[in-house]
Parts: sequence; C-alpha cells; structure tokens
Amino acid sequence: FGLPLIPVGLGWWLLDVSNRLLLERLASSHDLGLYSLGYKMAHILTFVVITPFSTAWGAYMYRTLRSPRANETYVWVGTHYMLLLSLVGIGLVAFTRPVLRLMSDPAFWGAHRVVLPLVAASIAHGMMSILSMGINITKRTQHFSYIIGLGGVLSVGLNLLLIPPFGMMGAGVSLFIAYFVTMIASWRVAERFHPIPFEIGRMTRIGLVFGVGGVLSVVQIDHAAGDLAFRVLMVVLFLAGLLAAGALEERDVLALRRLYGGLRREKGLRAKMRFGADLFRPDPAERAVGPDRRT
Repeated sequence: FGLPLIPVGLGWWLLDVSNRLLLERLASSHDLGLYSLGYKMAHILTFVVITPFSTAWGAYMYRTLRSPRANETYVWVGTHYMLLLSLVGIGLVAFTRPVLRLMSDPAFWGAHRVVLPLVAASIAHGMMSILSMGINITKRTQHFSYIIGLGGVLSVGLNLLLIPPFGMMGAGVSLFIAYFVTMIASWRVAERFHPIPFEIGRMTRIGLVFGVGGVLSVVQIDHAAGDLAFRVLMVVLFLAGLLAAGALEERDVLALRRLYGGLRREKGLRAKMRFGADLFRPDPAERAVGPDRRT
C-alpha cells in the first residue's frame, strides 16, 4: 500500500515547487516575490480546511466503508466539502487585496491577481482526496505514481510555455491546470475500481459559480472603502449565484440558518463544535432535526 507512494513525492514536488524555480529563471525575482506572497495568501485554504480535513478523512473513510450507507455518505461529504472549499476560497480571493493594502507596500499589492488560480488549484488538490478514494479503498495505490507523475510533467511543461509571456499569472494558471488534470485523472481511475455516484453536476456548478465570482475580483476600485464594499457584494453575489445555479439546495440553506442560530445560543467552543457536527451529519433524519436539539 505505501511503497508505490514513495515516488509520488517527486511528482508532488514537480507540481508544487518547480513553478517557483522556473519563475525566477524565466521571469524575474519581482514576479517570484509577488507569486510567493499570493501563494501564502492562497495557502490559508490548505492550512484552515484541507490539512485538517485530510488528517481526519482517512480514518473516517475506512470506518464508513463498513456502513450500508457508505456511498451515500461519501457523496454527501464530497459535495459539501466542495461547497466549503469554494466558500472559504471565494473569501480569500475577494479579500486578499484589502488585506495586502493594509499589510504590505504598494509594490506588492499586485500579488492579489494570482490568488484566484492558486486557490482554484488548492480546491482541485483538496477534492482529489475525495474523488480518488476508490484507489485507496481497493489498495491500488500504484496508480498514484503515474497520475501524480503526469501532473508534475504537465506542470513543468505548462510553466515553460506560459511563464515567459505571462509571468506569475502563467505560473498560477499552470499550477491550476496541472492540479485539475490530476484530480480528473485520479477520479476516472478510481471509478474503475470502486464506483461512487458523486454529484458531479452539482460540484461542477459550484466550481463554475466560484470561477465567475473569482473573475470579478480583478475589478479594482481605488477608494479603499468602496473597494471593500464591492468585495463584500461579490461574496453576497457568489451565494446568490449558488442558489440560482441550484448548487445550494434549500435544505443546505435551512441548515446554515440553524447553524447560525445554534452557534449564537451554544456556550463554549466545544459545545459549538458539537452542535455543528451533529447538525451537518449526512443522515437526512438527523438533518431535519430543528435547532433545539441537545447532545
């Protein structure tokens, strides 16, 4: 199970690090500095959501495998994980520029432009842990070697092609495309061994709404207060877009309302976390329980 994963480390290195090495050589140290700052902002998604989820997901995935409703649980987790990544991601994309205006010199404000492709790459990376679970479940981890290797080679090739004309944006887009292709490849391979009926259509709609909302972030307003107000509006429009596209179901909206009311009512961090975990269990009967439920 573990031996085939050793060469995967090289593939991940090619995916995630080679672009910075090539950026310095094919563009400039200034582009590298902006890219590195944008990468740190986008990496908040990994630190806050992806790493904690991935740490817990392996044990939960194998334990749930013995349940008669395993596939239903996997589908529910996959869709809502995509939704969570997009919600946190759009916040990062929207508010990176105001944050940079407060914490950095004007010469570095341009780093916010690369945050969108880097956050999109992180979302694809995070979703891979869900969509590729069939490979882990059936212990066919040898397939990760060529999947991640393909992504690494693709990343290097795209960087060589896109960095000279587009600088740091070429590096960011290259990383996103490489991660996206890797995610799709791992999903297609996993489906051969352990098919899971993920809500691909709904996930795609969430991704498209995120993309549209993210593109709006390129709009810049010189007045700081006006720029901040516009970015708050962008997040509101993102939520409205999820509803309009059918990516956010009515039961999810009701659950969010109950979550907000319950978090205000519960006292203490532990009680709030327990309430949230119980409210968002994948069991439809448990989701239907009102906000007065106590554990």
